[in-house]
Amino acid sequence: MSAHSDTSVAGDQQPAINSQAGAVEVKGNMVTMMSVLLHSTDLQQIETSLADRVKQAPDFFSNTPVIVDFSRVEITETFNFKALFKLVRNQSLMPVAVRGVIGELSDRLQLAGVPIVETAASERSDTTDRQTSNSRVGRTSSLVVDKPVRSGQQVYARSADLIVLTQSNAGAELVADGNIHVYGALRGKALCGVTGDSDARIFCTTLEADLVSVAGRYKILEEIPAAVRNKPVQIRLSGEQLLIEPL
Repeated sequence: MSAHSDTSVAGDQQPAINSQAGAVEVKGNMVTMMSVLLHSTDLQQIETSLADRVKQAPDFFSNTPVIVDFSRVEITETFNFKALFKLVRNQSLMPVAVRGVIGELSDRLQLAGVPIVETAASERSDTTDRQTSNSRVGRTSSLVVDKPVRSGQQVYARSADLIVLTQSNAGAELVADGNIHVYGALRGKALCGVTGDSDARIFCTTLEADLVSVAGRYKILEEIPAAVRNKPVQIRLSGEQLLIEPL
């Protein structure tokens, strides 16, 4: 949301807000967010696994907002959500919503003020659902960017491929429902297939990214093999595995 006033300023007069409606603006924005996808309901196992993950790149994960995803596990009414959120926060992650929770448990979380978001197609375990989702992507165009993408800037190609003719700088974020092509250095983050297209790919002439992701599967810089860094590569999914291959 952004505060603004439509009142003109004359002389030394200070701008005034004429109505409550002018005080805020409610806008839709595309914001990418990391997920903590659970494969176990054992809190000790979750804590150990999450700590190991965060330890690989503590600065990257520090104060990162995350969605806690229960879509791969069976949970009961006795599950201790409060303890789970606490251990996530103890790893310097900030849980802001959950998904994959249905029925009475979903109602209970909503009454407690916990936002519920829909499970993404790319993270459902059913292969048929994923194939159906892929067939609905319906990309019809490409978004072409002919200037460097600056630090702090996000470019989102909705229902399209994203083509960057120059480079993306550190701190930039490239997001596409389809493929991403960067004809220069790929720095910052690149996330393709964000609506569930597991066939989407990332192509770049120089890989220097902090994070790359295809349909929700990602690797951070520390996990990218040295053999493919600073090289032309393609990044794709093979089953559940994210592959980074030389071009």
